[in-house]
Amino acid sequence: RAWRESSSGGSADLRPSRGPGPLEVLLEEERSRIVRDALAALAPLHREVLILAEYEELDMATIAEVVGAEVGAVKVRLHRARKKLRSALEGYMASGVLTRAE
Repeated sequence: RAWRESSSGGSADLRPSRGPGPLEVLLEEERSRIVRDALAALAPLHREVLILAEYEELDMATIAEVVGAEVGAVKVRLHRARKKLRSALEGYMASGVLTRAE
């Protein structure tokens, strides 16, 4: 657990800090690496639409315009990308390394 120093710069404040501890930081970095690796393993067309939809939060029409495809094709690619990503992360989900966002 991390401890805060007193604001006066003198003695240490013995109350635990409110930020994440070293273990939480390490676990979050590991989770991020696992997801990045799974994303990198997707086919480029699937990875592209997934990143635009989930990380950039673009709507289907905008994604279709960006990738030069019909909205229907984007929906199919996104569905397949999510399915493949879910499959790639399934083992981690079952072991508890990754948990579903609530």
